[in-house]
Amino acid sequence: MAIMKWEPRARIEPLRHMHEEVDKLFDSFFDGVTPFGRALRRSPVAWALEAGDNFAPAIDLKEREGEFVLTAELPGMTKDDVELSIEENTLTLKGERKSEEEQEGEHYHRRESFKGLFERTITLPGEIDAEKAQARMENGVLTLTLPKLAEVIEKRRKIAIE
Repeated sequence: MAIMKWEPRARIEPLRHMHEEVDKLFDSFFDGVTPFGRALRRSPVAWALEAGDNFAPAIDLKEREGEFVLTAELPGMTKDDVELSIEENTLTLKGERKSEEEQEGEHYHRRESFKGLFERTITLPGEIDAEKAQARMENGVLTLTLPKLAEVIEKRRKIAIE
């Protein structure tokens, strides 16, 4: 009878693969959100990146008194690499993130920096005054300030509770 050497990695790999497949199944079933409205482990950016070797900037959109403020993480990019446009209450952010070329005599063992064309379209939660929009790019972070329409702000009023 031959003595077999126990190889833990060989036994764990099939289980790891099965675990990943079950995760994908549940993620696709709930379309990225649990029945209770909580996001699954991965962000929308991670979902976009799974589709290919493309870059999808992370975006935050918050509302302040009289304005919306959008920030987009665009590491290694300049204002010349990005294009913004607004139509009604839809904002489009697009551009291209270029990667460094490999130098002679070097090669990557692991590469997690993404590159490529990107386009994100965001529906804003309210009407804005596009003429007064301001954009600023600093240290790879785009900050876009979008003032709300004055007439929309004036239409809001508080209702007293008796």
